[in-house]
Amino acid sequence: MKHFKKAISLALAVAMFLSLTACGSSGGSSAGASGSATASGSSATSGKDSLIMGYTKEPDTIAPGAGSKTNEQMVVAMLHDCLVGKDPADQSVIVPSISDEWSFNEDGTVLTMHIRDDIKFHDGTPLTMDDILFSLSYATQQGLNSSGASILQSWEDAGDNNLKLTLAYPYKPILQILATPGFSIISKATYEKCEADGSNFGMIENGTGAYKLVSWTTGDKMVLQSYDEWHRGTPEIKNVEIKLCSDETSGGLMIENGELDFFIGMNNADKPRFQSNENLTIVDAPSAGTYVIAMNLQEGPFADNLALREAVAYAINREEILQGGMNGVGEVTPGPITPGYFGFVEGFEPYPYDPEMAKQKLAEAGYPDGIDVSFKTASDSWYSNPSQVIVEQLRQVGIRCNLEIMERAPFLQETQEQLDYEMCYYITWGDFPDADPVMWGKFHSECIGKQMQNFAGVNDPAVDELLLKARTSLDDNERLECYKQLAEMNKENVWYLMILTSFNSVVINKNLQNVVPIPSGYYNPAFYSWS
Repeated sequence: MKHFKKAISLALAVAMFLSLTACGSSGGSSAGASGSATASGSSATSGKDSLIMGYTKEPDTIAPGAGSKTNEQMVVAMLHDCLVGKDPADQSVIVPSISDEWSFNEDGTVLTMHIRDDIKFHDGTPLTMDDILFSLSYATQQGLNSSGASILQSWEDAGDNNLKLTLAYPYKPILQILATPGFSIISKATYEKCEADGSNFGMIENGTGAYKLVSWTTGDKMVLQSYDEWHRGTPEIKNVEIKLCSDETSGGLMIENGELDFFIGMNNADKPRFQSNENLTIVDAPSAGTYVIAMNLQEGPFADNLALREAVAYAINREEILQGGMNGVGEVTPGPITPGYFGFVEGFEPYPYDPEMAKQKLAEAGYPDGIDVSFKTASDSWYSNPSQVIVEQLRQVGIRCNLEIMERAPFLQETQEQLDYEMCYYITWGDFPDADPVMWGKFHSECIGKQMQNFAGVNDPAVDELLLKARTSLDDNERLECYKQLAEMNKENVWYLMILTSFNSVVINKNLQNVVPIPSGYYNPAFYSWS
């Protein structure tokens, strides 16, 4: 039996859960976290137990798995626990939570988890196996959790406080899925009461997490209070107030004026100003996605013309795209796996920037006088601005692009589902820090024509075989080797050109401790403290 047993560590010195939803309860305004960040030194914050956070996007719901906004997921993780947790210092490390130990059977298709018997919901009722089973049934019906739902075949009470999960196939990253907020454990009684009396479960909170929702005043703020019986230890930050900022500008002014201690939603243009403020610290975290150039492999000029795709590869200057299209906020990422994710290939070398070789390849492809192609991208600045730099780079070698900047909905429909494009620029995305959801979605033939998945149209049996091997292996070294091979195959065939990873930056009071970069952007103050 292969064991993945973990010891609980309550001396967690750093910050954050990877989260995926949000939770709250309706009510009037209420005094919650008090005392804002100050411009003075650590003596002004020593002993402080409150935190004021600023969000630019208000949650629509706090029902786990029911919403997809980053800020929704963040609040859900503050209010709820999952079967397993994440080390706040390293999101790739799974730690105990509601389950205190677990093991896979020999072939990796059955996961048995022991459930603690001393955990209570915020209303004081004990968490039971019925709540666990009900929560899994609920979670697998939520759209946000579709990847996990396809893997979990069944769940049952195995006796002696043990939960038995049967998987569709061996899948070691199932623990990462079970640690996402979309798979939070909820109170069966609370959900059924909402159903019975017509209450909105998306506004009602009764979790087991580090914080309880005291009030939610729409358009103004959410007030949270620490749950002193939290099984991972009482947070040092007792009171959290989430101010709902109208936009990036107002939030930026509030963090500068000391009205906020923690601001999420920074405008990159404001970054130099914040960096020069001695009372603030910027925490840069690589995004959970990588921006890519895709060329349609199913039809059009790139479909059966490797030399033409190579011409594009040699024409691309990634550093110039980062500086000119993203104001330098981010990092060049030439491989298919985002930094910080399992499967990331350290030191991966892309095609070098070589305009003369690009022209040579263009001639070899049959276009010595150049070629006219279409290039589609979404209208958001983080897509459209880099695309303009890319189009100019391609023009300089003879690839003349008709740039079409589209609203996101029609762009996704045309490029991701219909594959109605010749070139496009968009992003890869992984719901948790493992290569599988990214690589399977972008490269497996079954994912062609599915939104935000294999929009290049890669269709190669050898690739499908490697992806399956990487997905079902329980050997980390074997999985890593598969992903290295896939990265080289992508480079050799120029299916996707990975360009850069942006930063999700947060601005904090300099005296706030234990805030570490989180690729997903889901921050939890349960592990923070003031110096």
